[in-house]
Amino acid sequence: MVQEAMGLSQEQIDLNVMQAMNTVDRLVQALNAGDEAAADRCFTARSAAAPFRPPANRGKVVIEVDEIETTDESVIAAVTLTCSTAHPPSVSLPFVLVREGGEWKIDMPATMQRKMSPGRGAAIRAAASALPAAAGEISGLFDVAGEPDEESEPEDEEDSSEDDEAEELEQEEEPEDDEPQTEADRERELLEAALPGMKSMIPNWEQMIATVAGHPVRLEIDFDSLGGRHSLLMSLIHGTAAVIEAFMHGCFDPSIGPKLKRIGLIRTKASPARDSDFSTDGVSISVTIPVDQHGNHPSKETYANELRGHFG
Repeated sequence: MVQEAMGLSQEQIDLNVMQAMNTVDRLVQALNAGDEAAADRCFTARSAAAPFRPPANRGKVVIEVDEIETTDESVIAAVTLTCSTAHPPSVSLPFVLVREGGEWKIDMPATMQRKMSPGRGAAIRAAASALPAAAGEISGLFDVAGEPDEESEPEDEEDSSEDDEAEELEQEEEPEDDEPQTEADRERELLEAALPGMKSMIPNWEQMIATVAGHPVRLEIDFDSLGGRHSLLMSLIHGTAAVIEAFMHGCFDPSIGPKLKRIGLIRTKASPARDSDFSTDGVSISVTIPVDQHGNHPSKETYANELRGHFG
């Protein structure tokens, strides 16, 4: 599907798209040939601050174009890049191609800006929101599980005295079996339901970071720091997303990018007490995120300032 620019003729749009897609094709050929110099020539000069580097163990690279959007000055190709032996095998990117030196080239700063833009539904935030919401739909099951199963009781009120005695015994035992579920129990069950999906997304986030950093970067999210409270999960996830966004954008900053590319581990944990901390040893970053039940968290700009303060 092609969404067209308004100020260009159809012939010019078609020519721009064809030339831009030729650049994407050359990138695939260079990656599969192991020719990094040729791959780099497919990108703008400013992309060199954080060169595009799929995993070294990528195997065969395939790029599928899902959608194309054009403006008067750019071609945006929503692509899925698949590496046959990488884990996870694929990552989605909105390649932004612009003219530079008379050729269409991929601009990685603009690409990552578009990737992380809230208006474009960034993958991190979309995944973060969807999974706990899905877990919330299970809450009705917990309500039902906490209610007495009255329909399973005998319906015949004229049963023998033995049945009456048995029923009286069952009623005496009901408080133990049907003890109301506490809010803490409910929070823990909701969190347990949400965590498998959240954890399964971490490899995708790691690959997105590696695409910008140029090497693998491990992401560790301390879910135990939530203390079993599902209501704090969104603060932790969105706070972690803000850390990742700031880090990825920082990789394109010439003043701190080279130092950020030495980072191989990003750790985040929650602080229900609303404490905040940001530290680094030069090869890892550790962030304590103040969380609350309303989903509040520090902004990307807050963490961008922390990065500049520690690495500038």
